[in-house]
Amino acid sequence: MSLRAPARTAIAGLVLALGLAWMLPAAGGQRHTDLAGHQFELDARPERIFLAQPRLLYALVALDEHIDQRLVGWRSSLALFDPFAFDALREVMPGLETLPTLGEVPTPPLDAEALVGLAPDLVIFNLSEHGELAGGRLLELLDRLEIPYLFVDFHLSPLANQQASLALLGEVLGARERAGEINAFIDARLAEVDRRLAGVDQRPSVLLNIAPGLRASCCRTNARGGLAELLERAKGSNIADAERLGSDTPLLSNEYVLDRDPEVIISTAATWGYGNEAIRAGFGVAAEDTRADLERETRQLPGWQHLQAIQQRRDYVLWHYLHHGPFAFIALEAIAGWLHPDATAGLDPQRDLDEFFTRFMPIAPLGTFFTGATTDMVERR
Repeated sequence: MSLRAPARTAIAGLVLALGLAWMLPAAGGQRHTDLAGHQFELDARPERIFLAQPRLLYALVALDEHIDQRLVGWRSSLALFDPFAFDALREVMPGLETLPTLGEVPTPPLDAEALVGLAPDLVIFNLSEHGELAGGRLLELLDRLEIPYLFVDFHLSPLANQQASLALLGEVLGARERAGEINAFIDARLAEVDRRLAGVDQRPSVLLNIAPGLRASCCRTNARGGLAELLERAKGSNIADAERLGSDTPLLSNEYVLDRDPEVIISTAATWGYGNEAIRAGFGVAAEDTRADLERETRQLPGWQHLQAIQQRRDYVLWHYLHHGPFAFIALEAIAGWLHPDATAGLDPQRDLDEFFTRFMPIAPLGTFFTGATTDMVERR
């Protein structure tokens, strides 16, 4: 349900006219520091939360299975990013169906008046938006009206920041114990991967191929941060060098990839929507469809049939949103298994994914979250 411009203006004017006195934090509220170093105060558990990035819902539902009752709006619906996950979640969280949005496209402008007009008592942003928002009108308005906001991060530095983000969200949502349980589970899995890889010295060369077919067939990548952080932890060698390429997220040419001839290719995929030829993965996607998409996408690129990763069938797919929520440890397990199968024998990312969802999520992981050209890592029906 998108807020139309006249209604947004009227609501915002009413709220501003009232001075939002009823929303101002009481003196002596609890002080917190977010992932951007921003300090804010909360005097009570927030009950009117606005999400500036709908994929943050993955983390929030792990902390509170009734979080839909505490949301007042989001920038856009999760249905535009992950329709099958949205369908599963709205079965148990019916409030998501009618949650107001700021637009009907995946990333509409953050309209300050429209957002304030929803009368939130907490706004949650992605850390990736901090540079764009810092010093801008929206944060200035929120500060002036004393509406608390915070920044969390699950994808810029998924290993460094996901647990700190969960701990912070647990604090502000009144779910500290739950966040502690989730972080303990993640700690145990990370420690097991590190233990298995402790004696590994050889690092296979890897191309991280981000959403091939969505905006470019070859090749958006992470040279630093994001999946590159997971690749480093899994003891892989990234063929993309951030310093040399001058970007953390460069676009590689086909010639660059052919020249470096990676031993392993890891592509990210999701249910991106219609009108593209991207690889599909995630909720509601069968493994055979993901593998067929992988075959079509990678084999159509000039010269790729000669890459050692293709010839040796060491090309794999990860659900893109594993590192947009509290699931990055699952991506790490899968990557470590693909790069170092002998050292990681016995690791089972599907088992751990199933256990995580059973313990912490209100829905089941029905779909394909990691697979390869030939693999027994298949979907759960």
